[in-house]
Amino acid sequence: MTILRGARRALPRALFPASGAALFLIGAGTFAADAQVVSLDLLNRLTTLEDSAKGTKSTLGLLDTKTAANGNLLSVHDGLLTGLKTDVGELRTGLTAVDTALDGVNAKLATNTTDLADLRVTVGDLSDLLGNLDVPDVIDVTGPVDVSSIVGSLNRQAVSVAANATGLANANVNIGVLQNNDAKQDLRLDDHDRRITQVTNVVAGQQLVLNDHERRITQNTSDIQRHEAAIGDLQSQMASGFAGIDDELRHQSRRIDKATEGVAMAMAMKSPAVPEDKNFAIFGSFGAFDGQTALAFAGGVRATEALQFDAGVAVGLDRGSVGGRAGATLAW
Repeated sequence: MTILRGARRALPRALFPASGAALFLIGAGTFAADAQVVSLDLLNRLTTLEDSAKGTKSTLGLLDTKTAANGNLLSVHDGLLTGLKTDVGELRTGLTAVDTALDGVNAKLATNTTDLADLRVTVGDLSDLLGNLDVPDVIDVTGPVDVSSIVGSLNRQAVSVAANATGLANANVNIGVLQNNDAKQDLRLDDHDRRITQVTNVVAGQQLVLNDHERRITQNTSDIQRHEAAIGDLQSQMASGFAGIDDELRHQSRRIDKATEGVAMAMAMKSPAVPEDKNFAIFGSFGAFDGQTALAFAGGVRATEALQFDAGVAVGLDRGSVGGRAGATLAW
């Protein structure tokens, strides 16, 4: 962007407001080179026009005038305004670059989207204002020309451009703030990336430990399943063995009970004695042992004075066992 500095010192004071604001001239005009001599109704108006044109030429060279030998104004050319037209193009290019930079900042900082959108609106408004600056390429001087009106129009446009430049300066300040915030965000993002990398490494290490644990758990699960199968077989064998032992214990218990009952039966039976003066004798008795009981019946026969025969039968009262005995007695 090209800014004409010192223009205030060159142009007439009518071009500048009393506030002393900087002047930025945008736009250009072209005047016909073959314009005819202007015939004015009043001599004083012609003199004012010529003096104004000559004064404009002498101050800054914005307008280039051509007069006849008698001093009459022949034509007005655009002099320095051609350069100002180039400045307008550069200003528009600068605005485009600013808008592009704003788009880049907007893409990089999502958190500053609102501020960047506001800046784009501001730049768009400035572009619209610049687009509204319109200086005609040709000024028709075939009729009466009001140079003061032209100067006033240029003054208003200069003030508008000054306001636009102030807006651009504010936009540049905002861009600087956003760029500073962007740098801070980059530092924060770098720190976050570093922390994420550290956490990722820790997670990767923990994942290796978990993988090893899972491998061990899988191996242990296989071993446990194998052990469970072996334990199941042992339990089946033990159940079968216990069942056999239980049967054997019951069988042995029955045999023990019978043996105990047999002891009771044996205690109940004895050899009866036949008295000397008798030939026959009958005997009955009761026996008990370890909770088992029995009854016995026996009889004896004297064959001679020295020989006796006897026999007996015993019955268990608990299990119904039956037993008997027979014997002989020889005395001398």
